[in-house]
Amino acid sequence: GHGAGQAGQPTWQQHAGIQSQYTGQVTHGLPQTLPNLPANAPLPPTTLPGMPAQPPSYLPQTAPQPMPSALQPAQPQGLSNAPQGFNAVQPAITASIAQYFIPPRITSQDAFATWQQNSRMMNSQPSGQMQIVYEPMLLVQAVVRYQDRKAGVYSARVFAYAVPDVRMAGLVQWEDHVIEPINARDIASTPIPNTLFGDIPAGLMDRSRLSGLRTEITDMLYNTALLVVPFNPDLKVYGSPDMPFSEFQAQVQVSARESREAEMDKLAAQYAQIIEKLEANLIKEERRLDANQKELRDRQREELFTTGEALLSLWKGRTNYTLSRMSRATRYRRQTTADIGGGRDTISEIEREIGEKEQEFEMKLQQVHDKWVRIAQNTQEHVINPLKKDIQLELFGVGWMPLWYTLINGQPVTISAI
Repeated sequence: GHGAGQAGQPTWQQHAGIQSQYTGQVTHGLPQTLPNLPANAPLPPTTLPGMPAQPPSYLPQTAPQPMPSALQPAQPQGLSNAPQGFNAVQPAITASIAQYFIPPRITSQDAFATWQQNSRMMNSQPSGQMQIVYEPMLLVQAVVRYQDRKAGVYSARVFAYAVPDVRMAGLVQWEDHVIEPINARDIASTPIPNTLFGDIPAGLMDRSRLSGLRTEITDMLYNTALLVVPFNPDLKVYGSPDMPFSEFQAQVQVSARESREAEMDKLAAQYAQIIEKLEANLIKEERRLDANQKELRDRQREELFTTGEALLSLWKGRTNYTLSRMSRATRYRRQTTADIGGGRDTISEIEREIGEKEQEFEMKLQQVHDKWVRIAQNTQEHVINPLKKDIQLELFGVGWMPLWYTLINGQPVTISAI
């Protein structure tokens, strides 16, 4: 879990970074007493004899130049003791090693309040005014760019580290030294006047060691600074590293709903065709049944008339003809009755089949709905690896990190000012 800080809302999962803030507290040893100037030492004149205290307005106003190192004060103004390992002379560093003077982000009041809470010494108070001092660290800030055309991701992350006590050999546990990214425009090229500087570790002065660490941090980010976005493989929906997960879920729901409705429409068209055909057959059979029923009524009337006629004809001697006609009418009536019975069975079968198809259609609609619910819930991780050419070291060198320094209960204490 290596980390990075970035402004804005957190993304779905920060596999590629851990947002953190450097709040380390450094407590040094007992104070070293420095000789004080004599109380009656004469002060240098502020002007030359006969010259005005301020230059005339027509003279150019120039920024004050830093005093030579030999004239730098031996300790910060207002402090009678200096922490161990700090001195008033800025260490000399070869020009090939970059130096960055980081401005304080935290006020002395806030820094001290944080110290009180962490140390649980709420009743302690600083002795005198708190002042900024510098502690040298290896400052690394890298910009990692991510590109994934398939996922539509084009983004960048900033990773920042401040490593104290860099040794001449050994691996650096980068994840233990994560800090919030620093705005490069806020970095100063010169230190705050009248301050103290910590001793520089040997590893920070060795160009070969720094070159190795430059390669090490690049390799570490290449292997661990992975960007992870949510992904639905069935819907081919990718999340954005800069959007909340709820927005990705909303996109998935919309896509799943559209796909579900499209499949349901196709299924409905398929079953509508089947049921319409069955209903057409049903109407046809019902009409045939109506016709058979009408024919039966006609046959019944004809049979009744023929029977009456036959009885009358028997008395007149036309027996053979009349019996033949009676037999034919009865046969037609029975046939029509059988047709009606078969028609009713056919109608019942068609109605049963229609009911079964309607139930089958409702069941398949539910199956389609359940399928797309499962698909909408199938969220996976899509990992985007950076290319080495997309890892750019924005800052790399000696970072002079500001600390608030004061005396508490007679002991020198330094508190992070970033």
